[in-house]
Amino acid sequence: MSSPNDFVAKHSIRLNVESPNMFVHRNPICFLSNSSFHRRHSRSLGIPRTKIKFSSEHFHRDVHNDSFIPVKSTAAAEEEALTAKFLKLRSLGIDYGLSRTGIAVTTGGYRPRPLAILSGYTRAIKSRVDSKDKDLTRDDHGGKDDNANIVIQYNNTRLCQAIITYATAEQVTNLVLGLPLHKNGSISEQSTLTHQFGMELLEYVRRECGTTMNVTLWDERYTSKEAASRIVNEAMARNRRVNALDLEGCLDDEAACIILEHYYQVLGKDAEVLELDEAIDEECRKVYVLKMEQKEKERLGAIEARERMCNARKEMIERARVLNEDDGGGLDGGKKKKKRKKKK
Repeated sequence: MSSPNDFVAKHSIRLNVESPNMFVHRNPICFLSNSSFHRRHSRSLGIPRTKIKFSSEHFHRDVHNDSFIPVKSTAAAEEEALTAKFLKLRSLGIDYGLSRTGIAVTTGGYRPRPLAILSGYTRAIKSRVDSKDKDLTRDDHGGKDDNANIVIQYNNTRLCQAIITYATAEQVTNLVLGLPLHKNGSISEQSTLTHQFGMELLEYVRRECGTTMNVTLWDERYTSKEAASRIVNEAMARNRRVNALDLEGCLDDEAACIILEHYYQVLGKDAEVLELDEAIDEECRKVYVLKMEQKEKERLGAIEARERMCNARKEMIERARVLNEDDGGGLDGGKKKKKRKKKK
């Protein structure tokens, strides 16, 4: 039976006498590049030998040939598992805006495809606060401000429904929402509105799709500029000119593609996965369960109606066959005589 010592001797590694847990490499040697103790050594004999610590975690017994082989570290195994997960992950990128929202889709981060630019789905609603609150109706100089008691709220109901429709049709399991931040990474006014929209979108997702879909926030700084640069370069390659008006209506879906590219490049590192409060999450779950039960009842009702129609059709065919036999009046009664053709 082989042992780790046999494996060490086979690969030109000798044990250090001073420290039993230390192995010394003999030049030249190079393990597999995907191993946790991969080292590159020069062929020069003047380079001193390198000492590397090994333990039992670096070896694994092979049952088939009864030998010890090196195994990967925990960090490498976790990274490979995360990479395999993202290769199968199908996501919908969202570049949210108050006037236009661009969406794109990809699987594994390969060639994100722009889907649509949703325009006019967000509606601004102005409302007045109570004028008794003096702090809200005063300006910086202490005077009365008529616009101070006006609050603008945005209704994203139609936009959420449209995004869920696209997400269901594309069979995605992850929604990547771009979060606009300042250049220094601080929170802006638009990022606050985007975060509120993300929470509202998550509620609709939980009510319509259950827990099969998540909403993730991702930093989208400079994506619009990069999208504009790509469109201009593509137009110049085709000997076309693009002005600012042409870029106004075609940047959002391209920016959504760039959001997905950046998200998959780092495997979603530092991304924020939104979560609802327990009370709101439980309420959304109940709504989803009731909706699924209603859909199941409708499905069973449609099956029963189809079966009734099939049975009624079979009964009609059987009655027609019986009536045809009764009207025959004998063996030759139902048969028509063939007309003979006259010879010319």
